[in-house]
Amino acid sequence: MKGDKRAVALCERDVVNPLSETDVDDALQRIKKKSRGQRSPVSAAEAVISGAKQLSATALVAERQTFLRLQADDQSKALRYIFFAERTVTKVTDLKSVAARDYSKLGVIGGGTMGAGIAAAA
Repeated sequence: MKGDKRAVALCERDVVNPLSETDVDDALQRIKKKSRGQRSPVSAAEAVISGAKQLSATALVAERQTFLRLQADDQSKALRYIFFAERTVTKVTDLKSVAARDYSKLGVIGGGTMGAGIAAAA
């Protein structure tokens, strides 16, 4: 058929990278400087850079390997622990049986974030 365009799978398309090597290197250096010791931001950037230089199927395999390596990393485990610990701390079960006290006067020292919050809640 005339004008019939067959869809081309992403993994079969030509690799096109509109950024220069200098642009890419500068961006990677900024990420390394900003992340200061964190492995995942740098690895993510390197996966994107590597993926832009290869066919999609190959890049996806490499990205998956990077993900699995980072998932098993001690930093990843620590971040997940902190994430769930922060949420657990807000769930104080011992206070469910405690009744709120009545008050007629309230004094707040300081008008910062905490003091303003207390005054607004009262």
